[in-house]
Amino acid sequence: MERNHVILVAAGAVVTCALIPLDIFYSLIAAVITSALFMSVIIMEKTSAAPQITCFLSEDARALVVVNQGTAPAEKIHVVLVPQDIEFEIPLLNVDARHECTLPNMINEAKAVVTYEHQDGKTFSHTFRLSALSVDNDDLLKPVFPMFGWK
Repeated sequence: MERNHVILVAAGAVVTCALIPLDIFYSLIAAVITSALFMSVIIMEKTSAAPQITCFLSEDARALVVVNQGTAPAEKIHVVLVPQDIEFEIPLLNVDARHECTLPNMINEAKAVVTYEHQDGKTFSHTFRLSALSVDNDDLLKPVFPMFGWK
């Protein structure tokens, strides 16, 4: 853990111990808050540098768009479009970068199998269903009912 995280957890433990003589319920509340902070720090460290590749078809279905939505660059990206027998490689895709691969013809439906590596050599694999008629490639944080406009 980083130094700041250790200081945060230690301060929470000290506050918890200091609240024991005052009231046991206050100390238990502080212990729950400290343990929640500790767990969130552990989860944050495990997911701090991980690539997350997504694929979708462009608006005209003549290109495949590959996007890295993670927090680390992805290396050695290998994409296979299953029924079309199309394969291509992307050597490196940085964080929030997009890569468009032009397809020889328009695709109605397909399945993309993507394999990529992290910088430390860990291999990931994901499968994406692609359709020219569905639009599920939008931002994950986009509201279902945009009341006040979006972006």
